[in-house]
Amino acid sequence: MQVPTWFIVLLKIAFSFTASVGVNLQKLSMGREEIRYKSSGIAERLPYFQPLWIFGFALTTLDAVDDFFIMGLAPQSLLVPLGALSLGFNFVLAPFFHKEVVTLGIVLATAIVYCGTVVTLVFGPKDESDCDLAQIRTFASAPEFLWYQAFCALFFCSFSLHGARRREGYGVLHYCALAGCLGGQTMLLMKCSSEIVLNALAKWEFGVWTSSPVPYLLPCAMIGSLCVELHLLNKGLHKFEALRVVPMYQSFIIFFGITGGLTFFQEYR
Repeated sequence: MQVPTWFIVLLKIAFSFTASVGVNLQKLSMGREEIRYKSSGIAERLPYFQPLWIFGFALTTLDAVDDFFIMGLAPQSLLVPLGALSLGFNFVLAPFFHKEVVTLGIVLATAIVYCGTVVTLVFGPKDESDCDLAQIRTFASAPEFLWYQAFCALFFCSFSLHGARRREGYGVLHYCALAGCLGGQTMLLMKCSSEIVLNALAKWEFGVWTSSPVPYLLPCAMIGSLCVELHLLNKGLHKFEALRVVPMYQSFIIFFGITGGLTFFQEYR
């Protein structure tokens, strides 16, 4: 299914805004709950029982649903950097919701990320080839992808152990790195699931859905990875400023998302 790149970019811009609002609402809800506990002594509710947090989570879920469908319409290494668009929205939303101050360092760091996004859009792969289940299995057994997965596992375990052994506990880098690493896996699982669904709808052939558990296992793994990713991201947002967390998180998720697409779908060829 061929869809103009400009339409995909506009769609991603719109849903990146909703995701940015959702993330900041989640942080606002957790901050209010902490203030409520300190002022009244009433035990803090878990985020899942806070109405404002749930509304913010719903907005981020809309962005995830959008990602699921557009992932099957363009190369992953082209789509993932578009998530950096949320950094610009966060410039406005974080000071508005949390009274945070935008520093020169944050502006320069975001400008660098935006430059990389523009370069990716201009020079990145534009043609998307449809993949069925057999091709996805072939891609998953490629040596370069297996090495990539080994690197991701080592990276995740190293940061987890380092954060657990620190006297101060996990820092902002730990939360962002771990959430971004899982975010890259979520994007890859989402891309594979989207490819199988769109391929079946385009050809109107659903044989693999009755002969193999993989079309069902991929979305389950995607949801599991997404839940842990959002848990780590919310932990970071609860302890640190959104203007620090969001850019670092986006940097890691862009790195792992691009490298995942390049190694799995061999988009460098």
